[in-house]
Amino acid sequence: MIAFARIPRIIGGQNADIRDYPYSVSIRLELDRYKHICGGAIISHHHILTAAQCVYGINAESIVIYIGRTSAPDYSVRSYTITKIKIHPEFIGKIKPNSKTHNDIAVLTTLQYIIFSGNQNQINLPTADVEVGANAVITSWGMTSYPDGYTATTLQKASMVIVPNSECANNLPFPVYNENLCAVQGPGVGTCYVSLVYY
Repeated sequence: MIAFARIPRIIGGQNADIRDYPYSVSIRLELDRYKHICGGAIISHHHILTAAQCVYGINAESIVIYIGRTSAPDYSVRSYTITKIKIHPEFIGKIKPNSKTHNDIAVLTTLQYIIFSGNQNQINLPTADVEVGANAVITSWGMTSYPDGYTATTLQKASMVIVPNSECANNLPFPVYNENLCAVQGPGVGTCYVSLVYY
């Protein structure tokens, strides 16, 4: 499972190696490349999957992505530019904040061809519904504590378990929709409310 969010974070996680999660992407803005704003996943040689809330209202040319690194990327690492952002047509999260997890999905198109290797590769997308009780892993370079905390300098991971959406709906201050996946581990471990989850 992959976790994407505008304020990304992995609370209570552990250091991860990019070779174990080579699909992991750090999304940043051209004007502040040192600031990780969202996670993403490589899904083809030219496409990145992320949350719509991460890129809503942002011009494609303002975004850069970094891939293939365990440590938080900096200016010395090759970046990839974005030529197109495709947001789910029914995403309305920025207009109605209580619906920001509804249809919260976007695909970014890169100008450069992504060469697959041990450090950068596409994620294996599911071919069937994910069952309750399935194991999952969340990854990100986001904040390691909340609300105050530092941004991780090393890719973080945390093991999770998929739970019924009704369980999340009973414990969250916003709606949970059928297309959402809910994952938990225990107190003090997790993300904000949207993250890249690999199962």
